[in-house]
Amino acid sequence: MTVATGDSLLPVERQQSIAGVDGQLDYRPAWEDIDEFDDARLLAPNSYHVVVGNPPYRSVKDAAMRDEYRQRYQSVCSGKYVLSVPFAARFVELARSAHSDAGYIGQITSNAFMKREFGAKLIEEFFPRHDLTHVIDASGAYIPGHGTPTVILIQRRRPPQVPSVRTVMGIRGEPEQPTKPEKGLVWTAIVDQVSKPGSEGIWVSAADIERSTLAAHPWSLSGGGALELNQTLEAEHA
Repeated sequence: MTVATGDSLLPVERQQSIAGVDGQLDYRPAWEDIDEFDDARLLAPNSYHVVVGNPPYRSVKDAAMRDEYRQRYQSVCSGKYVLSVPFAARFVELARSAHSDAGYIGQITSNAFMKREFGAKLIEEFFPRHDLTHVIDASGAYIPGHGTPTVILIQRRRPPQVPSVRTVMGIRGEPEQPTKPEKGLVWTAIVDQVSKPGSEGIWVSAADIERSTLAAHPWSLSGGGALELNQTLEAEHA
């Protein structure tokens, strides 16, 4: 197996062009070896049947990199965005776009975009153009190594196929650190209920939510009837 290390937000040819010859944009880390690969298919758009990942959640500190990403991913990047935003677009870009053979995209990422302003373009303009199939609130699950609240997004690279999105909403977080994370109470509930829309337990609830609801920023993934209550209150004050 061969492993390439590089900036997966940028196309291979762009990474090769900033290998140190351009002083202004010489921000390439020494550990990158992308120039050792001549395979044009490496990280090429419309190439992969499955794209999965857990991208960085942090903001971009280097001004040159921040502007480069903002320019390339202007369809989703706005304000003081974090890296999970351009990666959401990059994952979709890498997947195959043939309708009958559309690529699958899975991303576990920080849920900050759901509430903060920089996530508005992603929610209101980007996701509605693609077949977002599952939104899973994983903020209450125990994930070893970090405490960042997360959400799992599953898509296919094609236009939306049905008017709703399978959604798992959180009710309560893990009460204590489980001995085996994969057997945690919240994670077990997610796995059990993701295929049971309309189900509600102690930890999560599952439902098929209209795409129009998920096309408005911010998102609320609070289960236990909280979403329905919020929608009722909004309707009464409309």
